[in-house]
Amino acid sequence: VIILTVDWRAGWLLGVVIGVIVVAYRSSDRARVRSESLAQVNRFTEVVGREQDLDDVVGSVLREVRAAFGVEVVQLRFVETDGSVRDWVLEGDEPRTSPATLADVLPDGSDGPVLVSRGNIPADLSAELRGQGVRDCLLVPLRFDGGAMGSLVVANMLGDVGTGRSPRH
Repeated sequence: VIILTVDWRAGWLLGVVIGVIVVAYRSSDRARVRSESLAQVNRFTEVVGREQDLDDVVGSVLREVRAAFGVEVVQLRFVETDGSVRDWVLEGDEPRTSPATLADVLPDGSDGPVLVSRGNIPADLSAELRGQGVRDCLLVPLRFDGGAMGSLVVANMLGDVGTGRSPRH
């Protein structure tokens, strides 16, 4: 302000200083986000590396997914090579092997992820999802070698965040 009162033509100098501050802040913010992401990957790798039993590994994965996405419900479905299905559900603190019912209700995701956003649940899914207490959900197909090997479903995002996008199905 003093510079501008002495000579208004020195305003460009003030603009340069403000520009440098903005660029430095953005770089710092990107570095913070990158550091948080790496810390999360590191924590996940440590947890999974310690586990020996498949159910323990899956439980750790489900807890990490819940923390990363900020959701109440995580359901994982694996389709074995013989066609049998294994499901795990995390709704409280401990995962359990029980039917991943959301994977049965939602479209299979063969065209990619299926998003059902708050306030925009398709009529054909509405009664079934609401019956299970689902406000919003995302199904992500799991693929390996070009084929489907299961799906991951996260539901009931915590907070009042909405996507505002139409669901795919």
